[in-house]
Amino acid sequence: GAGIVIKGEIYHGSYGGAGDFGHIIIDKDGPFCYCGKRGCLETFSSDQFIINKIKEALSNQQETIIKDFLEKKGDLNSISVDTVLKAAHKGDTISKNIFQEVGKNLAMGIVNLISLFDP
Repeated sequence: GAGIVIKGEIYHGSYGGAGDFGHIIIDKDGPFCYCGKRGCLETFSSDQFIINKIKEALSNQQETIIKDFLEKKGDLNSISVDTVLKAAHKGDTISKNIFQEVGKNLAMGIVNLISLFDP
């Protein structure tokens, strides 16, 4: 989230969600967020997004060193963001691409914030 200060006071908004940066829309046709809206930034940049993307790659039989991790652990539910991050650091293309996608999504959100506040 983000904090919005107006005249020295934190602005909370009518429902207490002012500054909840994760819920700006970056894809109007995107998946539903837990907040009920579609395409929130959070749905495209969260830990769950990263884990879902690597699981999708595995189910599509894409080559990733995460398969080696699964041979040791044997369970898709044991995959964490840390697992994907370690794979990216080892040069795993799929994992690196996922983090690049998250970075692009976050950049889109940040650009929208910059436009909102007109620096």
